Amino acid sequence: MVREKQSYSLSKEKRIQNNNNNNSNLEDRLSNEENIVFDEEDISNPKVFVDKIEKSLNSKIKGQEHITKRISRDVYRHFIVGNDLNEGKIDINDMKKPPQIILLIGKSSMGKSYLGKTIGELFNFPYGEAQSKNITEVGYVGNNIEDAFESIINNARKIYLEHHLDDEIYKKYKESRDFLLKINRGISSNDNNSSQKYDKAKELVEKIEEEIIRFAENYGVLIFDEFDKLAEKNSSNQKVNGKGVQDSLLSYLGGTNCVDLKINDEYSRNPLAKKTISYKTNNTFIILTGAFEGIEDLINDEDSDDGIPKRSDFLDYYKEEEKDKYKLITLQHLEEYGINNQLLQRITSSGIYILRTLEKEDFKEIFYSRLDEIKNNLNNTRMYPDLFQFSSVKISERSLNTLVDEIYDGKQGCRIINKIIEELPKDIGLYVNKHENDFYGKDELIITPELIKKVYGKNE
Repeated sequence: MVREKQSYSLSKEKRIQNNNNNNSNLEDRLSNEENIVFDEEDISNPKVFVDKIEKSLNSKIKGQEHITKRISRDVYRHFIVGNDLNEGKIDINDMKKPPQIILLIGKSSMGKSYLGKTIGELFNFPYGEAQSKNITEVGYVGNNIEDAFESIINNARKIYLEHHLDDEIYKKYKESRDFLLKINRGISSNDNNSSQKYDKAKELVEKIEEEIIRFAENYGVLIFDEFDKLAEKNSSNQKVNGKGVQDSLLSYLGGTNCVDLKINDEYSRNPLAKKTISYKTNNTFIILTGAFEGIEDLINDEDSDDGIPKRSDFLDYYKEEEKDKYKLITLQHLEEYGINNQLLQRITSSGIYILRTLEKEDFKEIFYSRLDEIKNNLNNTRMYPDLFQFSSVKISERSLNTLVDEIYDGKQGCRIINKIIEELPKDIGLYVNKHENDFYGKDELIITPELIKKVYGKNE
């Protein structure tokens, strides 16, 4: 009744919804502004596949080309193992290696979380997110690691039902699910064979729910944001120690490789009923991110005369003149910072990536990539009373260049770009309001480099 096991994602198989709002196939979803398209033949050619993943990541993540090649290999491995599991070529219970873990390190707003999400979305992998600062040890009030793994299953359910069931099976699943919910809410059925119908409906729903869990296990991605907040140096004064959370995570990534999740049993007549499901973490792709503020202090006294760290286990070192201490981070630094040694051993140095500070050209490229969004915001004049008099508002690439020149100081990350794009119409409008005589009677507003300098100029 349910579709047989098959390789995931690069085919055109997708349930077309009646409203046609989401009728693009997965190849379209994987395409980007560089028209990179994945197809089935790529799976048999690892080099081509990895190159396409890298190009896709580079088109979405600016300024981090030095790490995307290696990360692309990590993504490829996760995809291939997931397909082998899905096709039954290997059994998840026979997998002896711990889950793949990578650590993204970089200053605030460098795009660490966005990179993790992009990896999750690239192949429509079911991914869950956890904010480390909100995670508590098991037994304490608040979110715990089990909630993070449950979020993978919730996302998997949405993706699986939308992309991995054909129309007929999806219709039967929906009808069966609705029938079970009605019965369990006390709504009687006029069907003389309601008991038999109930059993069949439950069997179908449970089978598809089981497939959803297997899908989550095969392709799941867990993004553990602000992982550095769990370091002992950051949590020693907290009631719920970050070390305990690290230990909990470690227990799920080795040894048993299994998480028992207690979730609401929506098909039970008891609204408070819970059921336990087991989620195997063997092939969950774990992405840890963190700024690790203050870790530079652990490095300052260790530089040799030529600027290269004395320790031999350094991760990423670049011979640029820029003195970015993040480039010199070692596994030992991370342990001294408060990260569990056993957890670090599961990551290994090859899985640690240092994101670099965005250059001015990176900023410009990001602004250019969002030029349409900027223009649409500026021309939505009814939202900005100070711009209401203009029938149109125009901005050129030269003006964007000037805008970047004025705001870039070498320290900001991506968030400042979002803020500028959001506030640009307001800032321009306030200037127009303050100098209304200069714009009196004008039907069109052209945002020139000179106007940008007047609004954002450092010396204005």
